[in-house]
Amino acid sequence: MTTMLHTENKLLRLFHELHHRYPDRIAGPFLSVPPANYDPVAVPSILYVGKATAGLWGLSDFLSSPTVTERHEFTADFLEEEINTGEYSSAFWRFAHDLSNQIALSNGRPIHGLQNLVWTNLCRIGVVHNNPSGEILQAQGDLATECLRLEIQTYQPKLIVLVTGDYADHLVTAALGEQIPWHKECGPQGFWWREATDKVPAILWTYHPQGQPTRLIKTWLKESARLAIR
Repeated sequence: MTTMLHTENKLLRLFHELHHRYPDRIAGPFLSVPPANYDPVAVPSILYVGKATAGLWGLSDFLSSPTVTERHEFTADFLEEEINTGEYSSAFWRFAHDLSNQIALSNGRPIHGLQNLVWTNLCRIGVVHNNPSGEILQAQGDLATECLRLEIQTYQPKLIVLVTGDYADHLVTAALGEQIPWHKECGPQGFWWREATDKVPAILWTYHPQGQPTRLIKTWLKESARLAIR
């Protein structure tokens, strides 16, 4: 049986291959970690999926200590020192906090910080500018879908929220399957959702929150609460 650690090590090996070919383009690899006091049985949780990391993402730190442990610690330190303290803020992270609070309120479970939310990305090997595309995106496709499936099994979220829009949507389909139809809310509310099944949690699939009107963000939050309490 494939384990998360086995797949993470494969990702790091792929990073070295890509960094050798594209030394000026590749960012440090991303590995997800659960927040402190994470307990999806006691507190219903969210797997929050973005596109990829921004900037160098600790590239020099990783090259100095190229291990899975270093990557876990880098992600954990970023969340604790930058996100939970409010030192770093963006539309992406404001929506993460709103989601976390909305689901906690809907389930009547008090939380501390982002205790009920695990952050991850479709692409685990980002690029310095924009998002991975072309050969860099293609090279990590199979491992990206494998990682997402393993994260769902490992973290056991009540709800998956993808804020990736139509970016690399083939990875979403590969990871989550096509057997279950998507429901779509058309027009200005544009988003997709799927009810939970025996094998896959409920899913809300939206565009990136940056630049979106407040009323649309509120619609997404309302829908996330509906899906999470079923």
